[in-house]
Amino acid sequence: MVFEGALQGLEVEHSLGPSSLGVQTPPLGVALIRVGVGALLLFEARRMLDAGVGPHLIEDCAHRIALAPELLARLGQDVLLRAPRAAAWAWVASTGLVGACWFVGAFVRPAALLLVAICALRWSFGPPSEQLAVALYALAAVGCALADAGRRLGLDATLARSLPAWLTWTGGKSSKRG
Repeated sequence: MVFEGALQGLEVEHSLGPSSLGVQTPPLGVALIRVGVGALLLFEARRMLDAGVGPHLIEDCAHRIALAPELLARLGQDVLLRAPRAAAWAWVASTGLVGACWFVGAFVRPAALLLVAICALRWSFGPPSEQLAVALYALAAVGCALADAGRRLGLDATLARSLPAWLTWTGGKSSKRG
């Protein structure tokens, strides 16, 4: 009797395990936030291209670089201000790349890490009037990465099956999914 009760308890625990529940797709709202943020980032990259990409994008924030914490100020002076034209193009390209990845739902987790890095630089070097938008971008990046938002309304569900796990950042989860 006691043994049968213990076996039933194990069956219940097993039936509630991750293999039986499967990995759920993220809520539709998180996927729509990802698509919206991706569209905003694409729009922002397009706006920067239309305004003209040049060293002025980096040189205009030189006064903010001087006010940044020491590590970021050194990065700004040693990297950004030494090659402002290349840094400006990298800025526009990374914004467009993250926007495109998020809009189509491909490589959402790696793109989220890149977006957090962009947000840290924009928070430190950008105008103070943009800090609220930067904070919202960073929160969206963390939320969409944790929710794996590319698996709903995105290409990450397909890419996770066809590309190596280290590239799509699915870890060992791709065998449990789908």
